[in-house]
Amino acid sequence: MNQNDRDDRPEADKLPPETIAVHKEWLMNDLRRGLGETPAKVIAFDYAKPNKFGVWELEGYATKAKCLAGRKLEELDGLLGFGEARSVATKAVVLLATEVPASVDDFELRGLTHMEGGKFWNKGRPADPSKDDFIPGTGVIQFQLTKPLAGRLVHVLLPGDKITFQRSDYAIQ
Repeated sequence: MNQNDRDDRPEADKLPPETIAVHKEWLMNDLRRGLGETPAKVIAFDYAKPNKFGVWELEGYATKAKCLAGRKLEELDGLLGFGEARSVATKAVVLLATEVPASVDDFELRGLTHMEGGKFWNKGRPADPSKDDFIPGTGVIQFQLTKPLAGRLVHVLLPGDKITFQRSDYAIQ
């Protein structure tokens, strides 16, 4: 690659394979612990629906439950890096996984939410929530599921609501 070529891969994918493998094992071990380490996802209410079998699934980008606990609905766009097109500011659902990925091949590391798509913000301009689907968030762990995980709906949030989890919310204990 010459100096004019840009490597547009997510930052974690640029690490040596053995480093990626170690970090994926660490994350996998965390996810297996359950409770606050459980995979979690926030989705705008208008886009949230179970699959054709009536099962809720976590797909795409996810975080850990402990990164969402105690947060108000109004904080989530800035925390997770959602622009207006993906905004959850008026109504959202919170899903918790009822299983962990079967293997480290079922997810990819994507750093923290201040990295859009696992990449540093590099659009030559400041982020514009009215134009960008995703903007740099304030930085909680994120990973990209390559295979859906079964989940369950644990919250429907309205303005002013705060995310709280009870031990019974966690299927992975």
